[in-house]
Amino acid sequence: MSLIRLLRLSDAPPPAREIVDVAQDGSMTGWRSIHDAVGRFAGTAPDLEALRALAEATAGMGPPGTPTLPHDATTDNLTTTAGELVVSDKATPDGPWGELLVACRRLLDE
Repeated sequence: MSLIRLLRLSDAPPPAREIVDVAQDGSMTGWRSIHDAVGRFAGTAPDLEALRALAEATAGMGPPGTPTLPHDATTDNLTTTAGELVVSDKATPDGPWGELLVACRRLLDE
């Protein structure tokens, strides 16, 4: 199982199908569909221990509830062993889930 997985999805043109997946050992794979550079990437997650600590901070607390989103919304779906957070790509919840989401978005963007 992955340590963390972030999916950015949208059906609105242009459709977003982006992913970053960090394994327990720190290996990282991803796909960018909308960006200056698109395609697959792989490598090692920077600062794995910080990511692991953020993921562990979500343990024992379920993700914040999913808000009602428009049908054409772009969503960020963040999955950990504690559950799955689904939010607009423009929203960031407070607390550990939000901190982990920010870190994962940074991985996707960098």
